[in-house]
Amino acid sequence: MYIITAKVTCAHALRHIRLGDYKTAALELVDVDYFALGDTFDQVILPHDVAMYGDLCALATFDRSEIQLSMCLAAKIL
Repeated sequence: MYIITAKVTCAHALRHIRLGDYKTAALELVDVDYFALGDTFDQVILPHDVAMYGDLCALATFDRSEIQLSMCLAAKIL
């Protein structure tokens, strides 16, 4: 179940990137479970690419406070 969710989320995010909606793509890529995705979707996107695309989209569209907030939330999760 988690693999399907990760694949669908990645596909939606890639569609948003294609349409130029980088903020929505960044928000979706943040929610992808990299471990569930693994190498099952490597014909489309690799887990490290998910992280890179998410970071680039976030840097391009988030303001400073949004980036700080997301970093604080990520640090609490880890």
